Amino acid sequence: MRSRRVAAAAVTVLAATGVLPSVAASARTTDLWVDRSGANCADDGPGSEAAPFCTVSAAARTAGPGQTVHIAPGAYAEDVVLTRSGTAGAPIVFTGPAVHGMPGASRVNSLVLDGVHHVEVAELGVVAPAASGTRAVVDVTDSQQVGLSRLRVGTQYGDERDALHVGGGTDVSVTRSSFNAPVEIDGGSTGTTFGTNWVTPSLNRAIVVDGAPGTAVTSNTVVTYGCATKVRFGNGSTGGLIANNVLSGYDTQNRCPGQLRYGIDVSTDSVAGTSARYDSVETVEPAYRWAGTAYTSADAFRAGTGQGERDFTSPYIDRVNASAVDSADAGARGTSGTAFGDARVDHPNVANTGTGPGWYDRGAGEVTNPLTAGLQVTNEPPLPGPYGVAFDVTYSSPWFPVASATLDFGDGSAPVAVTDGRRVVHSFPGNGDYQVELRVVDTTGKPVVSTRSLTLPAGPISAGLKVRPVEGADLLTTRVEAVDPYSPYPVVSYRYDFGDGSTSSSATPTTTHRYAAPGTYTVRMNLADAGGRTLDTDRTATVTVGPAYVPLAQPVRTLDTRSGLGAPKGRLGPDGTLKLKVTGTAGVPGDGTVTAVLVNLTATGSTEETHVIAYGDGARPGTSNLNAVPGRDVGNTAMVPVAADGTITLYNHSGRTDLVADVQGYYGVKPQVRTDLHPVRAVRALDTRSGLGARAGALGADASLSFKVRGPGLLPDDAKVAVLNLTATGSTEHTYIAANPSFPVSVSNLNVSRGATVANQVTVPIAADGTVRLYNHVGAVQLIADLQGYYGAADNPLVPVRPVRALDTRTTGKPVSPASETLVDVRKYGVPADATAVLVNLTGLNSRYEDWLAAGDPATTEWTTSNLNLVPGAIVSNLALVPVRDGLIEVANHVGSTDAIVDIQGYTAP
Repeated sequence: MRSRRVAAAAVTVLAATGVLPSVAASARTTDLWVDRSGANCADDGPGSEAAPFCTVSAAARTAGPGQTVHIAPGAYAEDVVLTRSGTAGAPIVFTGPAVHGMPGASRVNSLVLDGVHHVEVAELGVVAPAASGTRAVVDVTDSQQVGLSRLRVGTQYGDERDALHVGGGTDVSVTRSSFNAPVEIDGGSTGTTFGTNWVTPSLNRAIVVDGAPGTAVTSNTVVTYGCATKVRFGNGSTGGLIANNVLSGYDTQNRCPGQLRYGIDVSTDSVAGTSARYDSVETVEPAYRWAGTAYTSADAFRAGTGQGERDFTSPYIDRVNASAVDSADAGARGTSGTAFGDARVDHPNVANTGTGPGWYDRGAGEVTNPLTAGLQVTNEPPLPGPYGVAFDVTYSSPWFPVASATLDFGDGSAPVAVTDGRRVVHSFPGNGDYQVELRVVDTTGKPVVSTRSLTLPAGPISAGLKVRPVEGADLLTTRVEAVDPYSPYPVVSYRYDFGDGSTSSSATPTTTHRYAAPGTYTVRMNLADAGGRTLDTDRTATVTVGPAYVPLAQPVRTLDTRSGLGAPKGRLGPDGTLKLKVTGTAGVPGDGTVTAVLVNLTATGSTEETHVIAYGDGARPGTSNLNAVPGRDVGNTAMVPVAADGTITLYNHSGRTDLVADVQGYYGVKPQVRTDLHPVRAVRALDTRSGLGARAGALGADASLSFKVRGPGLLPDDAKVAVLNLTATGSTEHTYIAANPSFPVSVSNLNVSRGATVANQVTVPIAADGTVRLYNHVGAVQLIADLQGYYGAADNPLVPVRPVRALDTRTTGKPVSPASETLVDVRKYGVPADATAVLVNLTGLNSRYEDWLAAGDPATTEWTTSNLNLVPGAIVSNLALVPVRDGLIEVANHVGSTDAIVDIQGYTAP
């Protein structure tokens, strides 16, 4: 027997409700990071790479001059507004990653730059959800020295707003981006550059410059699909530049009869200082309108206006595209040395007719070397050793010589140089998966890659198994996944046994399953490959699914037979039952998702000694929840499974008694912000006798006190609801105690007789300052509170069970005594081996002395708290959350011997 020291413990409880007596910032780093999927992301954090912001908006509120905000890939469902500015030498930069050379891997709903200067945004997707407003998706207002580059901007089908709006401000540059809706530059903005962009609107406008002097629209590719003029300058947009654009598309379906659509349209009040040159225009209508006069061709435009240097017009798109090659004015503002997707290169078969290098293409793109590469796997013999593989290599580079061609086998060996048409044989180091890559680069630096995935047969077929909850589904739904399945042959089927009598087969390694009820289940999986092989043994994983606890803001009285609330008025007779509706009322949902309720039961006015049983569906269990005696109000908390019709059943054994029920909360499987029950080694947080947790001295009449339950040595910071054992002793009057009461007080947690010591378990929400409040009705009383657990992180679900008796020392003949250990193996009663705690109704009786009874971890060497306080001849019950160690709990007392009963109501497990 383990030696131990037993300390005289006072009293403790995990509470329920009862009956009322009838009478600024950290130092700024150079860069900031945003990653919504980061495990450590927090909008109130430092925004470092290790602890990034969760949202772009949080970074926007923080970023200052010289800082770069790195935005990780992902969809950020937010409207970003930039209001902070950089300086001339230290702009604020926002940038996402370029994935496969393209922007948009990081995406927001909209982007507004309002009154800022020296701000740059690059490599970002801005895609508006459907029906999400009328403001442009990207809106730059009253801003200066702003640069937007490599953006992918879009609206949904049917959305008639602009993709981009620039209004007011000076020196705004928008380059190397794509827009699927119109672009408008207006509001007196000056010096705006819109260059090297793709614009593909389906509405009746494309690029509109309205009252914006000094605007340059250069090197853009515009493709319209409706009644749209491609580029329009109006309302005094003087001093502008329209150059190097490729403008195509017209009304092929005659949806706009009687309307003229132009490639370029410059109003009379906008021609002063405005130049149009080096543009390629597809048209079957007038290509230009200049100062109100229409011109059908580039030649007519040049002759009539002196504009249109090197312009080209044709109704044939292939000719328009051909005219754009190596023919741009490289010195035009907004014409970048790098196009939208590729580096600028000289087409070897086209004469250079442009300025500068002479071989920049018009529009946003660049015609480049049609470089190709091919890689095929062949196993034609002879091959070296058991792991030899042959590869056939092909490639072509029509324009420029190949600078390098290498084959990387993905096995850690050095890449080898290869030539076109060569067969390469390689011996791999062993079985496994390899990614083989052929990389060809021409003399301009343009690469092309061809890859092949290769699997060499290895060992026996294998796989692991993982089971976890499905995010966003109800709390009984799990995701079952075969982890890293391997076979040299394709896997053709996966077979799952979910442990609840149901099975399924799937061609994919992942499936979902919803359990009918909370519990712990063993899931089994096997698979079969195309060669007819299966795993040598089933893979298994254990999963516990359970409801989330939802506390009510205040306990709600749902039954009082004294007044006829919830049941017919009058005491419940011997061997009598009543059904109490607990769902669809008092804040408890009635949608079938509630599995159990936490209720404080009180018996009052009993005519005989009796016990009360609370249960859900099925036959009445051989357990009890409440032991009542004549002349005393007796209360106890119970977690009661809810029947299919939303009721619980209450049974009275002997005599007649009034019953009162106060619902404290419920357990539901509906998706919600989940908190799970976590046991703690019992710790005393309040004792007014000694001044622990509050001022020393009894709590007076109509008075309350608050005490800390969260903090050092108590509950952790994530604790939302406290589970505590509440004890009242030394009361001068018959009174009641209420936890976190609302006024006037209508329900209670503890009913106390004069001079008695009474305990009850209380489950009570924790205030924002980490405290719980207790109220005393009349007289003066000493109060003690011992913490038993808390509801916090969602990793330890509570599973309500049909009550089962796990210990009754009256039948074993071995009462609880300090001279011996009383251990209970809860695994024998349906509790899983990995359970962390059990919720039990603990009853003490047949004590010969004033004594206490406690239940806890078998490793306890000193009992400093208790669950029950006993006097000779009394039968006392209390709900207790008991930590489990190796499937065992221990029941202990202080002096002499006493009988004990343990009824299991639920358990927690990871």
